[in-house]
Amino acid sequence: MVRDKKGSTKAGRMYALPIENYSSKELKKMFDTHISKQANVVTDKWSGYSPLKKEFNIEQIKSDSGANFPILHAIIMNLKGWIRGIHHSITERHLSKYLNEFCFRFNRRNFIDGMHNFILKKMTISKPILIKSINCS
Repeated sequence: MVRDKKGSTKAGRMYALPIENYSSKELKKMFDTHISKQANVVTDKWSGYSPLKKEFNIEQIKSDSGANFPILHAIIMNLKGWIRGIHHSITERHLSKYLNEFCFRFNRRNFIDGMHNFILKKMTISKPILIKSINCS
């Protein structure tokens, strides 16, 4: 979450990845990949976060059925609606690809007007990808 110029809290960037369970070991994958050790992290009181306090600055507050995390719950509902509306359902095999697509769109939601220029620039500076190197299975 970030604060805008008016002091209102809004969603910043979003990252998601499939995990096997809610253990500290699985949650640590996300923390290690996307969260700085200097960041201030606010979580609910799920016990899986407690062991991560050794490495990360974590404050745990009561979720109150999601009332204390309204932006997070709005994002989750948008993700669920996107899956149901466009894809109707997804398979576990491709879950990470769907999450990556949603995060890509979410993180660029404020740059829609410049997206075409961004894509064209990326296409012109990138090395070509040969069709035989793409795994479509």
